[in-house]
Amino acid sequence: MRRSLHCLILWVAVLTGTQCLLTSPVCGFGKPAKISPEQLTRQFAEDGYSVHYGDLSLAQDTSVTGDIVVLEGSLDLGDGSRYEGNAWIINGDLIIGGRAAAQGNFHIVNGEVFQSRDATIKGHIRRYTCLCALDRDHYRGTDEIVFVKTERKNAYPIELSGGIGPQNRVDYLSLHAGVKRGDMDGPQKHWRGRAHLIAPLRDNTRGYLGFDLEVLVPLKEKRFDLHIRGFKRTTTNDDWQYTRAENSWAGTITHNDFFDYYERSGGYLGVIARPYSSWRIDGGVYIDHSTSLVTKSSPALFNNDRPLRNNPPIDEGEIAGATIGIEYDTRLFPSRPSSAWYARVEVDAGADVGPGDFEYSTVTLDVRRYNRLLRGLNLDVRGRIFTTRDNIPRQRTQSLNGYGGVRGLHDIPFDDRRGDRLALFSAELRIGMPQIRYLEILYTRWNVATFIDVGILKRHGDRYGAWEYLESDWDEWGKSVGIGISGESFLPYLGFYVAQDLSRDNKRPRFIVRFARSF
Repeated sequence: MRRSLHCLILWVAVLTGTQCLLTSPVCGFGKPAKISPEQLTRQFAEDGYSVHYGDLSLAQDTSVTGDIVVLEGSLDLGDGSRYEGNAWIINGDLIIGGRAAAQGNFHIVNGEVFQSRDATIKGHIRRYTCLCALDRDHYRGTDEIVFVKTERKNAYPIELSGGIGPQNRVDYLSLHAGVKRGDMDGPQKHWRGRAHLIAPLRDNTRGYLGFDLEVLVPLKEKRFDLHIRGFKRTTTNDDWQYTRAENSWAGTITHNDFFDYYERSGGYLGVIARPYSSWRIDGGVYIDHSTSLVTKSSPALFNNDRPLRNNPPIDEGEIAGATIGIEYDTRLFPSRPSSAWYARVEVDAGADVGPGDFEYSTVTLDVRRYNRLLRGLNLDVRGRIFTTRDNIPRQRTQSLNGYGGVRGLHDIPFDDRRGDRLALFSAELRIGMPQIRYLEILYTRWNVATFIDVGILKRHGDRYGAWEYLESDWDEWGKSVGIGISGESFLPYLGFYVAQDLSRDNKRPRFIVRFARSF
């Protein structure tokens, strides 16, 4: 009975998707999905669309090819007209009348779809809702498509939320339910807050009930936010290289869990500053209590006979600390960045306030450059460094393996080594590919990617300073190369890669499936 219940929960998670597959803008079920003004603006950051302002009608027997965006109007395909391409209709309707024929993907924002019985369409139609409007003054002056947020009629909207959280090998699955007041995805004139309760969906847990309470109070002209948070949750340090939703799917299907976990409870008080559109500065103080978690059985579709490795213990106790981060981000569309920078440096300092006696500080640096060399050809590079001069608590240590680290390291199910000094450098060359018949069933936009990863992981016991480990012999660095295909599909993102380890005598390639970009 117990196993049947676990399997039922497992299949519910598979069928409904983990958080709608990485917060996909479309989750089905016939309802329009939500899309933010920022997401909509980023969609048209690159060339390729023919822009029409107001209603656009194709006369009878007209044939048109190409991608178009219709702003503040409807797209009307008249009887007998032919249209081939992708289209966005913003604040208008899609009307396919008579015997019109269309081939492509249609995205309708704040509108409806009207299709006659005799009309035919090959492709998908997706509907969205957006509390936004075109910045007309900016569009008239620059021809750039920028959307701004419009206020809700209710100044303090309250929304219910809930669902099944990611699977992991210490909680199995978790159920979360709560409320959200205000819009957490964009600036508002009033405060925003949300509260969730989290309960593991299994009968042999330690019986805890987690929570996550968060309030953001806008201060001076919405350029500053007071950030208040209380929490008691299972957490991990490894999701920088692999999203939690992807890891949940790996555990659900293949019985692989790439993360290490511990329970963290406490509070945080800080400030978020946005002096310019591309800059963000955040910092604050916190106190938390960390507790070790043990591995529990977790069924999967395959490899159930292979045991999960033990979740490593941590240095339990209370820690008081402070953190500050500076971020620079010029990406208009993070899932499809081009000619943009992303950089973040974060400093964290803490001390044991329990019976222990230690102090530590860490520095995390992440720099990425996305280069559009030619149309359809992009070179993306990344460097990430985590370092310290101290012997940090085990829950602050890092892992280099996984599908976002040195991707060719073929350790099954994964490498359990952790360290407190890490360096990773990656480069990816992406080549845009034309549509191929039948492949368009899987991909609406796709490319071929080749990549190389170089990384190193050290521990305090190796007696390296904060930066001297970067001078290690070349033979100590892990290295891998690979190739794959990726792009937009019926999922928000889908990539298939093959990576080969170059640093060891290992001739077995590693096969990787991703639902998100590598970086």
